[in-house]
Amino acid sequence: SSPSYAYGTLAYLEDNPALFATFHKALLKKSQVEDHDIICDFDFSSFSRVMDIGSGKGSFIRAILDDNPHLKGAMFDLKQTFDTEVEEKYKDRLIQLYGDFFVEVPDYADAYTMKNVIHNWPEAKAIKLLQKVREAMLSSKGNDTDPANKRLLIVENIVPENDDHKVANWMDLNFMILIDGAERTIDEYAQLGQKCGLRLVEAFETKAGRHILSYAIA
Repeated sequence: SSPSYAYGTLAYLEDNPALFATFHKALLKKSQVEDHDIICDFDFSSFSRVMDIGSGKGSFIRAILDDNPHLKGAMFDLKQTFDTEVEEKYKDRLIQLYGDFFVEVPDYADAYTMKNVIHNWPEAKAIKLLQKVREAMLSSKGNDTDPANKRLLIVENIVPENDDHKVANWMDLNFMILIDGAERTIDEYAQLGQKCGLRLVEAFETKAGRHILSYAIA
């Protein structure tokens, strides 16, 4: 297995190509329903390039490009995820980049997005991944935007600080049991960022009920 998926359920899926394909198809259908509601209120006007880390089939980055005609984008995931070419509609605006995000994240963008990625991993793995994103944000080779103006946008369900029962509570239990991952509170996400040299500058709930957590270099 690739190091990116060398853990539990995800390793099992990668070793079973038919199930791996079904898994990504299910995620794609779910994403297509909610992606616009997640990004419609976020201001992307200050960015020129966006890269979606752990992009899967690319539903999320396509939604961002559809709503923001000035942007160019990149999908970044394991090579076997990309089984088709980028369709003509996006030929001049969207590229496919592949690799292991625990080894290196391409320094392509001034905004990096991760939707439903961090919750898949135990804290040590999440920290390693965020450190790789920070390295990409600090680099000027692939994108010469001032690192202070680059952002990491994490999209996740947030566990409420009080006793409210939301989907994140149920998801948290399932992720702990299945893959040793976790849903987190906003404060826990801030602390996670601090351990990686990232500062949580904004967190807001979207129309889809998910939160966008915006990080800058600390």
